[in-house]
Parts: sequence; structure tokens; C-alpha cells
Amino acid sequence: MIVAGEASGDVHAANLAKELYRLKPDLKMFGLGSERMRQAGIETIYDIRDTSVVGVTEVIPRLFSILKVYKGLSSIIKNEPPDLLVLIDFPDFNLMLAKVAKKAGVPIVYYISPQVWAWRSGRVNKIAGLVKKILVVLPFEEAIYKKADVECEFVGHPLLDEVIPKYSKRDAVKKFGLKANSPVFGLLPGSRRNEIYFLLEPMLKTAAIIRDKIPDAQFILPVAHGLDFAKIKEMSKKCGIPINVVEGNAVDVMNISDMIIVASGTATLQAAIIGVPMVILYKVSLISYLIGRLLVNVKDIGLVNIVAGKRIVPELLQKDVNPEMIFRSFWNIYGKPDKYQKTKEALKKVRIKLGKSGASKKAAVSILKTL
Repeated sequence: MIVAGEASGDVHAANLAKELYRLKPDLKMFGLGSERMRQAGIETIYDIRDTSVVGVTEVIPRLFSILKVYKGLSSIIKNEPPDLLVLIDFPDFNLMLAKVAKKAGVPIVYYISPQVWAWRSGRVNKIAGLVKKILVVLPFEEAIYKKADVECEFVGHPLLDEVIPKYSKRDAVKKFGLKANSPVFGLLPGSRRNEIYFLLEPMLKTAAIIRDKIPDAQFILPVAHGLDFAKIKEMSKKCGIPINVVEGNAVDVMNISDMIIVASGTATLQAAIIGVPMVILYKVSLISYLIGRLLVNVKDIGLVNIVAGKRIVPELLQKDVNPEMIFRSFWNIYGKPDKYQKTKEALKKVRIKLGKSGASKKAAVSILKTL
């Protein structure tokens, strides 16, 4: 059983599955995921549209569907136990499921571990008591788990294999109907519904300010699978300037962008691998934010800055997620050629820190050894 509760995990699980099938074609894989996992041959009993959410209070409207998925997967684990449970990120849900699996005698491999270095560090001991092995994707995580006496392996980051544009820059510009000699800016409001709710409007208003400053600026907005494409396109039309809204293709959008405005999360590391400067946005309900402030123990929230060990791209949180502040942060990089180039150099160093390619293959080999 493979459990990935959100869009980034769906991609990682799909690439893992391809490697597992290549090494052991007779495997049967099923669980929680979405389109990418289905394409890779995993039977998705439940879809991540029912589980993907950011924030504490934001969970409340989705609680019924999340509990339904949890109860369904728990029932399978108890009544038809799989030979192995592979958990991918999505910690609160997955650690509850891990307790069920542990009780049922199902061994667990956790791939892409909870971010215990960022918040709720006490979970390390809890995880140690549940999992047979943990496969980490950030270089500094291995020491944390080994100290807790967990069998742990750093496999490198799977994004290094996943962040590969489908098209050349020239072909992508043509495919998306853009002009070859005008600047392109990507708007990436996230893959979850509540991210769209909080971030899309300020991004679109910022685009209008940028267009005033750069009259030939072009904007492209990739919509993640599982979101309401028609609704996002309709919202984009109302901002008063042309926004090219496309389905998926986030990596190609980043690859042709001179700069992006992006929701905090996995996409910031994707952008670092490509080498595109960015402004990171993060906004949740006030209660979720205040609870987070009490629990989180890192000074930066963007993964790209955390891996860098310092703030190399701007982060805007909560009330600072407004068009004026976003534009100011954007222009402080894009409007200063020296700063823009230094940012690109810093992003190259982040890419190197993420390790070597082949994470999915290494993870598959390790999982099969456990199996």
C-alpha cells in the first residue's frame, strides 16, 4: 500500500512505482493518490482531492472526507493487510495510519519524512517507534533520525529526476502562445484549494502592477491537477490584463519564466533546480498561523531558503501577502540585474546541496530490500 495525500506526493509516488515495477514487475500496488499514481499503475482506492489541505482550521470543512479515507484505508490494513506500507510525506494523516499498521503487524517504510526539523521535533521518537525504515530526501535529515536510532537512508531528492521540462524553451513559448522576445513571469498559487483562496487574487493584482511597470510583460499560470481549471481561468480574466492559464506543465512554465511568484512548498525547490528567481508566498487562516508560530522552530518557511541555510529569496507571510509588498519584493530582484544574477548563483548552490539524481531508484531498491 502506498499513501500520498497531496499533489507533490502523488508525483513522488508515481516515480517510485515506476522504479518498483521495473525491478519487480509482479508487485501489486494500491492506496491513496491521484492521476500520476494511476498512470504509473497504482490502483488509487481514494483520491487526494479528498485529503489535500494546508493549515489547522482549513482541515475542518474537509474533516468528514479525510476521516472517510482514513477509516477506509485502516479497514484494509486490518482486514487485508498488505506486505508493506509505504508512507509519503503527509505526516498527520500518515502517522495515524502508521499506528494502525503497526498494530496489524504491517512493516512501514516512510519515504520523504515529516519535517521534524521545522516543527514538533518530538515526533522523531514517535516515528522511531512505528517505522521499520525511513528514507530522507534532504541532506541534514539523516543525522536527526539516526540519532533517534531509526534505520535511515539519504536517497537524494526525487525532484532532481522529476524536474525535467517536456519542451525546449522555444517550443514551450510557442505551445503556450507567448511572444519570444518579451519577458515571461509565472504565477504559481499552489496545488491546494485553500492556497488558491488565499493567494490567487493577490498574485493577479500584483501581475497588473508589474504590467504597468513592464508593458510587454507576459504572465502564465499553471493549474495543478485536481483544481477547478474553469474557475481559476474565470478569476484570472477579471484582473484586467491577459493571463495565460494552462493545465499542469508547472515545470515548463518555470523553465520559460524570467521570475515567478510561488506558493511556499515543493514548487520552491522545483524552481531552485531550474534556477529561476522567485518570491515565496504563504497565507493561511489567522488561527492556523498563530498555532503554527507556536510550533514552528525555523526562521524561514520556504524550503529553498531552508536548504540554502539562509534567505536567498524573499518570503512574504500573512498580511504581507498583498500586491504592494509582493511587487516590492519582486522588483527588488528583477529590477536589479546584479541582485538577479546573485540570486541565480545562490539557487545553483541549492541544487548541488540536494544530492545526486536517482532518488526514486535508490528508494525502490531500499523498499524492496525491506519487502
